[in-house]
Amino acid sequence: MITNKIFKVLISETNLISKTIPNILSLRELGNKLHGDCLEVAISHLISTKTDYSAIHVGKEFFRSGWDFDIIVSNDQDALDKYVDLMRNMKVDKVSDIKLLCSEYNIKYTNKKDTLQKLRLLIESKMLLFEDEVEHLSLKCYGKGPLQLSTSSNGLLIDECFKYVDDKNISQQIPLEILQSKPFNDIITDNILSVIYNEKTMNFSIMLIQFSVLLSKVKKITYTPRKYKPSGKVDTYEIFKFYGDNNEYLFEVRYGKAGANALQRGLWTKTTDIKNDSFDYICFDEPYEVQNDFLEEFKNLLIS
Repeated sequence: MITNKIFKVLISETNLISKTIPNILSLRELGNKLHGDCLEVAISHLISTKTDYSAIHVGKEFFRSGWDFDIIVSNDQDALDKYVDLMRNMKVDKVSDIKLLCSEYNIKYTNKKDTLQKLRLLIESKMLLFEDEVEHLSLKCYGKGPLQLSTSSNGLLIDECFKYVDDKNISQQIPLEILQSKPFNDIITDNILSVIYNEKTMNFSIMLIQFSVLLSKVKKITYTPRKYKPSGKVDTYEIFKFYGDNNEYLFEVRYGKAGANALQRGLWTKTTDIKNDSFDYICFDEPYEVQNDFLEEFKNLLIS
């Protein structure tokens, strides 16, 4: 199923990646958030030093711009530099920055949300010049269970899904034409490298997910009302599930109401003890141990 350059590069370094992950997971001994950031640094460095490609870690730098990837990769350094410059134009912290960009690109300012979208579309159109030279990668490092593929903080994905729901109180099937809608076409997430770990059994899996491939496999979409009890109170949240051939589960859209955590809205999938045929695995349920020597070296480097 591997179709693009960046995935082939990662597959070629399977052995080194598998040796690196125990070091990354060992960092959880020092802090719950540390391992995710270090995975981004490690993978970008691995690509740049062990392959013919250059990789730049941009996840933190462009977070406020809403770009849904952490690393960009290319074997054309000039194209990579120009791509980063274009992305940097979208990094804004206040309205005055947006208005300055509007003046530069001759765009009429209306409101922050609408104008940011116009600027983003403009930058994306310029990025298309490098679509054959530059690829991007999103990295996920989570415990076994639900895995968020992409965030839809504005809730547009689930809003689009609800356009096809007649009665929110019954389960029903949704037409496939929803996949052609703008909210789905606007999803940037495509290449995803996921590290899924289980700290109880001390093993991990590494999988490569191409969202465009998942979309192409969708054969059925269902809406299912669900109930849960936060703080003893019965409430509901809606899930739209997407299936492939033979009712093979692919992914879902969930958490779309105004009261939901904005960072939890969007696309999710499941990670279990069973391999998903829609994912490409670098390794599956590989055992690991906490690398105490590495942790001591890491701590010593911090105060050196």
